[in-house]
Amino acid sequence: MQTEFAKILATRLLQSKGRNPSYSLRSFAKQIGMSHSAVSEILSGKRRLSYKKMIQIALRLGLSESQIKDFEQKSPIEMRRNTTQIDLDQFAMISGSIPFALLSLMETETFCSDISWMAKRLGVSKRVIVDSLKRLERLEMVGRDADGQYACTQRGTESSRY
Repeated sequence: MQTEFAKILATRLLQSKGRNPSYSLRSFAKQIGMSHSAVSEILSGKRRLSYKKMIQIALRLGLSESQIKDFEQKSPIEMRRNTTQIDLDQFAMISGSIPFALLSLMETETFCSDISWMAKRLGVSKRVIVDSLKRLERLEMVGRDADGQYACTQRGTESSRY
């Protein structure tokens, strides 16, 4: 949303310069009620605008109602509504270090699929290991082979950038 708005500002500035070659960034900044340095930073992507400020500027620029509605649809509140909620297993997986440590341990040559050995190796209780293994199994990141030995399923995970 920030880059889209910066493009609108840049387009409006160029249109004004096209009509009046002596029209400056300072004049444009004054028109939208900001300092020229702030506008320069917005155009270069070094400064972010609040949603409220974007709407104020859009109104000062005389943007159409449909253009302003586009910003309203992409407001931070609306963006939060489009997020995916995670369950408790997924949260525990990404917030705890033990599941990651177990996955890494399973990749070693000396890995032993024994609860006591894993607990001792990671310096935690057997209960923590059992809970973590159950969670990893539910998330399909760990499974058991034909002999009942734990192993990584090699199923990758990823997260969004936001």
